[in-house]
Amino acid sequence: MSGHFGFVLVFLSASSALLPVEGAIINLVPGASRTDDPVTNVADWTLDAGYVVDGTNDVIFEAGGDGTGVALVVIGSDLTVYQDRGDYLAASPADDSMFSVDISEFLGSVISIRLDADLSTPIDILTVTATDGSSTVTNAFTLPGDVVNIAGGNDTGFGMTAADLAGIDEDAGLLQFNGASFKGTGTDILGAGSLAGNLYVNEAAPATIPATSSWGLTAIPETGSALLIGFAGILAGLRRRR
Repeated sequence: MSGHFGFVLVFLSASSALLPVEGAIINLVPGASRTDDPVTNVADWTLDAGYVVDGTNDVIFEAGGDGTGVALVVIGSDLTVYQDRGDYLAASPADDSMFSVDISEFLGSVISIRLDADLSTPIDILTVTATDGSSTVTNAFTLPGDVVNIAGGNDTGFGMTAADLAGIDEDAGLLQFNGASFKGTGTDILGAGSLAGNLYVNEAAPATIPATSSWGLTAIPETGSALLIGFAGILAGLRRRR
């Protein structure tokens, strides 16, 4: 993916009033929204994220909203991308795009996710990839028309829905993410134990997806392993009481 190798501005806060000037590497804060809409009017950006696959429905990343926006969510066993090009509160499936990859094989694991947006030519492509380091699934989708802007000014959420979500009028699976539990301090917001990420805006992303170990996330123990650990703890407690 091509990018500008000029001035690099690094954002470390959860939100900022500044927009990327040239290239920007943005450290995304899990469970936080941004009011600066960093991918609005940007033709070249890449999201890299680490995620613990726990079998729940989650918002990974969203920018813009229902009307003009993009959403990266987990619904069931699918990591799904929705790009909305219609009007707010008006179904527009002919203009929209939705595609996914099956991540059921990664249940309980830490995976690295890459969502790449290349909108710099009339042929605009979104690509989503997920890997645990040994197995990789990917899917690329060519948008039905030249997209001038992939996200409107509707805030950006990482691990949550900031305002409203792309595709809520078109798909029932996406409508759920507009509920209170995925916003503000809701119970379904992802925190630092489940999600980590960086956003490359007009800046070349690493040539390869970051290793899963680089995110500092912990996989979920298998049920059998968890039971053994618990049983070992009980035995240790009994020994101490003797």
